[in-house]
Amino acid sequence: MGKKFIGALTHCRNDDFFLSLWLKCYGAQFGRENLFAVLDGDDWEPNVDLTGVTVTMVKDAPRQRVRNDRFMAKIVSSRAHELINDYHYIVRSDIDEFVCIDPNSGLNWETAMEEIDYWGYTYSMGMDVVHNRALETDPLDLNQPILSQRHFAVVDHNYCKPNVTNGICSQHPLNEAGQKSWLLSWSGGFHRALGGRVR
Repeated sequence: MGKKFIGALTHCRNDDFFLSLWLKCYGAQFGRENLFAVLDGDDWEPNVDLTGVTVTMVKDAPRQRVRNDRFMAKIVSSRAHELINDYHYIVRSDIDEFVCIDPNSGLNWETAMEEIDYWGYTYSMGMDVVHNRALETDPLDLNQPILSQRHFAVVDHNYCKPNVTNGICSQHPLNEAGQKSWLLSWSGGFHRALGGRVR
């Protein structure tokens, strides 16, 4: 059996609100059977429906922020290395981050992935969706798409991350003769691909 097209991977600690949104977003796009959640700690239990989702629990993660960021980056990178055996592409995002394709680009997931095959990964333009209370007076309805209710965002370099990969990392295009490549691993906080260029 060949590889599946795309899977989505995240990690979560004690955040039912964003976990439910993440499942709804990526489940609708890729199918819940292609979703993978790494749960940080056995001292909590999600109060959301995880039917069809592959869940991994990690115990004994450090609680200090920087150490936890590095620890989880290693755990999630390792999980992505496993998944790339079954998927052509992996979308990895924090639980409160949602990777989408610019609707004005004319691309869909299939055509957008052509860039991934050239470099092995791509960075997303990070945008922090904000609530303009003067113009958006209605409360947020979680049964409706969030971006149909919140129309303002600020570009934030903290959210510009290598979110989509075919599992390979390189300093050069993958089709260049003699180029060196390796399995992609994320830095702490998932802000960059270790050893790769920021592009």
